[in-house]
Amino acid sequence: MVHGQSTLADKKLILVQEDDRSKESALLVKEVSRYNWQLFQVTSKLILPDGLKPAGALMRNGLDHQLVKRVIEKGIPLVRVGNFPEYYARGMNSVSVDLAECGRVAARYFADRGFKSIAFIGNEPWGASEDMYERLKKCSDALGCQCHLFQLRASSMAPQDMGPEEWGSMENERMVEWMKTLPKPIGLLAYSDKFASRMTLSFRSAGMRVPDDIAILGIGNHEFRCETSLVPLSSIEHAWEDVWRESFKMLNCLIEGEPLSSDTIRVPPKRIVERASTEILPVSDPEVALALKYLWENFYKDISTSDLVSIVSISRSALERRFKQSLGRTINDELRRKRVEVAERLLCNTDQTVSEIAKQVGFNSRNHFYKVFETAYQCTPAKYRSAKRGEKE
Repeated sequence: MVHGQSTLADKKLILVQEDDRSKESALLVKEVSRYNWQLFQVTSKLILPDGLKPAGALMRNGLDHQLVKRVIEKGIPLVRVGNFPEYYARGMNSVSVDLAECGRVAARYFADRGFKSIAFIGNEPWGASEDMYERLKKCSDALGCQCHLFQLRASSMAPQDMGPEEWGSMENERMVEWMKTLPKPIGLLAYSDKFASRMTLSFRSAGMRVPDDIAILGIGNHEFRCETSLVPLSSIEHAWEDVWRESFKMLNCLIEGEPLSSDTIRVPPKRIVERASTEILPVSDPEVALALKYLWENFYKDISTSDLVSIVSISRSALERRFKQSLGRTINDELRRKRVEVAERLLCNTDQTVSEIAKQVGFNSRNHFYKVFETAYQCTPAKYRSAKRGEKE
């Protein structure tokens, strides 16, 4: 690896398929200097010119694509990068966002906020969302939540005398009628922000309230799309920066002939960005909802049950009893859960030390934080961080 200035002739030419309008493009330009590479952007329609002699390639397409076939035929080291499900990348070295983990994160998010019912709307046939739903259902079941599934049938299933618009309208109506039958409030995971925005409009037009009846969580955190939805969308944000960094590392190993720790890397989501579409606490007891809101806003402080009692109009024993009835856990359990939830995000998305994070989320003792975290995640905070970042111990 060469650092500092060098001529174009000294650099390795790397083919890359990436939209130059994406917010990751600036990262690619910065990261490539670490490897002394020169990126050459290609499109999915471009046939590789004979005059080029690339040292490697970072591709979005799969083995069945003409350009990828040409790259492989030339013996050029190749890494596939994207948000595809695992089976799309079989036979290829790949780095992708972890779609299945999005399902787990969503289930935990809704369950922790008191939802007893969670829904998912996918396609038939599945496409890219099956792994996501399977993990969502598995985690929902484990957390004591009922998981509901609806699949929109593809236009290829439409009768010959029915056009795409008429078929789409009929499927949308079928989806809306299904949602009306489900218990409310309900948390809904959409497989993309675009689809989440569409559902927000459909459900509101049918008289259902977002988020009061249906709290909607999208995937991708495309900021403009989320902010311009009829109801601004909460969304699971992919860690694209980490995806590209891991892709560069993997491709460099292939170019240099170094062994790979794994030929498939799935990068977990970065965080959930909360907006109006999930701004609801599905707790019917107003005193419990008030206490819970205060706890979430002040979890990092040295608060106690007495602090919560001071802001509600019921006794300590009544609050403790009704809190347990509403959420299925005690006030102290919820305080620990909230602190660990925030600590988990900080471990994954910052370089703060474990001790710094423990103090920031309200633990007075590092050892106490370790004990509580291990109970929740079955491993130490340091090991959890390493595993999520794909690092070797």
